Amino acid sequence: MKYTVTIAMPIYNVAPYVEKSLLSALNQTFVDIEYLLVDDKGTDESMDIVHRIISMHPRGKNVRIIDQKYNQGTAAARNVMVANATGEYLFIMDSDDVISPDCIDILYQKMKQYSVDFIAGSFQRQTWDGDIYPGGYRYKDTLIKDGTFSLPGKKALLKSDASYEIILIDATETPVERPQKNKENTIPERKKDIH
Repeated sequence: MKYTVTIAMPIYNVAPYVEKSLLSALNQTFVDIEYLLVDDKGTDESMDIVHRIISMHPRGKNVRIIDQKYNQGTAAARNVMVANATGEYLFIMDSDDVISPDCIDILYQKMKQYSVDFIAGSFQRQTWDGDIYPGGYRYKDTLIKDGTFSLPGKKALLKSDASYEIILIDATETPVERPQKNKENTIPERKKDIH
């Protein structure tokens, strides 16, 4: 089955966080979503929690789990996601991220409005108790074409050419909430990507 959006998530030793994270993905207002989870062979009960949730959730039938034979790390898991996603658009989130219920809908509408190759939404970092801490970023809606973009006080972050267009949006208060323990991401390139 071909989906409009694939939400992909690596699973590795995130038992304290994965339930809240996965439910935030499964409870999106956007309807046509494939959920692609990569079991990266952690040593805790993360996958038991995942199996329990998808067995009870109405969207459980839209979840595919790719079983790594052994732990290969985040980069390899993301490559597997890119190679196996069936959605026209790909949203990669970590298994300790929480997204707002309208996150995918907002990002999808912006992708359709601007027909860009990549979209990034504002985010804020907060603890699981809701305390906000430094490190997030709130973008102004910005379409990047044929040039270099940098945030105030930063070196050039994004470069684009005529064949690669990017939009940064501030379409919701917190499209992605990142708990304190999280580290920086790198996202593999794909023709159309929302994150």
